[in-house]
Amino acid sequence: MRTGLVKTKMKDVDFKRVVAYVSTMILGSRQSMSLQDQEDLANQLKQIQAQPTGAREKSFALGFLILDFMGEEFLEEIFQNIDTLDLGGVQPPSVADNAEHAVDNAELVRSLLTDMPFADAKARLERTTAAADSPLTPEQKDMLREAIQHAEAGSASDQRKAFSLGFACIDIAGPAFVKQAFAGQPG
Repeated sequence: MRTGLVKTKMKDVDFKRVVAYVSTMILGSRQSMSLQDQEDLANQLKQIQAQPTGAREKSFALGFLILDFMGEEFLEEIFQNIDTLDLGGVQPPSVADNAEHAVDNAELVRSLLTDMPFADAKARLERTTAAADSPLTPEQKDMLREAIQHAEAGSASDQRKAFSLGFACIDIAGPAFVKQAFAGQPG
């Protein structure tokens, strides 16, 4: 069944055109993805890109990777309207670049938030967001407030909740803001 689904969904998918999109969708859909899973995803995407195989085989490998990380329903949905997606004529960053950024982001979050209680991470984020010199737009502030609420409502461990705030900050405001919010003196 997995093989048939991958063949059906991936037969006309251009690996080079969609790989950045797929990586973004997986990471965005699984904001609480563990650091190890993010590194595994990045490394597997690099391996697929480096394979000395044709484009179709790389697309099939990407399909199996999607199944492994996200399941059948996600594979069905992610390419449902692929022809209508504007993936642009601009060449997307290479898989290696995306993978390297994912690993860098995971290392940044790990270095700043390991052993930091969620309550401290939340307090730091709220303080940095509310500061008069905050570089954030009102929309970014709203999105971070939603990320805090989402993390609080979840059943993940305290450490995973803190990590999820770090990844949300990266997605919303970038790595520099994560450093601003979480580096330095304790909460």
